[in-house]
Amino acid sequence: LALVKPDGVTVVSEFGSGGTQYPGQNAGVSFGMITSPPQPGYFATATPGAANTGGFSGYVKDTKFSVNRGFFTAPQTLTLTTATPGATIRYTTNGSWPSETAGTLYAGPITIDRTMPVRAIAYKAGHRPTNVDTNTYVFVDDVITQTASNSQTTWGLPAVWGTQAPDYGMDTRVTSLHSATIRNDLKRVPSLSVVCDVNDMFGSSGIYSNPNSSGPAWERGVSLELIDPAAADGSGDFQLNCGIRIQGGAFRSFSLTPKKAFRVLFKSDYGPAKLRFPLFGPDAAKEFDTLTFRAENNDGYQWD
Repeated sequence: LALVKPDGVTVVSEFGSGGTQYPGQNAGVSFGMITSPPQPGYFATATPGAANTGGFSGYVKDTKFSVNRGFFTAPQTLTLTTATPGATIRYTTNGSWPSETAGTLYAGPITIDRTMPVRAIAYKAGHRPTNVDTNTYVFVDDVITQTASNSQTTWGLPAVWGTQAPDYGMDTRVTSLHSATIRNDLKRVPSLSVVCDVNDMFGSSGIYSNPNSSGPAWERGVSLELIDPAAADGSGDFQLNCGIRIQGGAFRSFSLTPKKAFRVLFKSDYGPAKLRFPLFGPDAAKEFDTLTFRAENNDGYQWD
């Protein structure tokens, strides 16, 4: 692809043989010449019939985590990297979204010694930043011993959901009855991790604190991960950003149960517009616009 002078011979600029290689493209973003002297770059806003403006040089390469998401019994040392030279990484461990101005500047390995999500973004001046990647690290003992009290002190979770007393931990009838096997049991079950800003879920305007509210105004952005212990290499996992709402009818009410069902929605506002993953096995559907996570209220332990 070339721009050639009227003489039909002299090449002003070209992509391909002898010139800059035409790079991979992204929907809604054009590619051309930016800066002076001209250099190849990208444009998020089209300017037909006018000079190119507002370009950026490229995309920051995705963040990489040295330890994959999963279940753990011993502390881990996590390293975050990006292949883009000169890029900066910020991360959070409280569920909030990191950005170019929010989160902790990555300066060295992170010690993972309790259940926590690590969310990271990489950015560089003149470039488009990465999306926010999330890995959740689950320590089984934290799950078994979680209470309303230590949820506040360890993870900073609220003491109330609106006006409702919280119910964060596992039922002690379950943990005591299966005390001999529950640690191994939890490490064998494929699990979903939903990670978001605490206030989006449990704050005064959070969807869990207002379960009877519905519609687009009560949708929040989250990270959704599948953690499959059976695939140690991570091939059974996925992570993407999507929307989430409270799902259901009568059981939205706290007077019936504190346990809520969720609906997740895959939209380009957050990330991929579909989940493309064989969630129910190789012979079932492999693409999803939305999923409902049922709370099984009619058959739950709270009715025993």
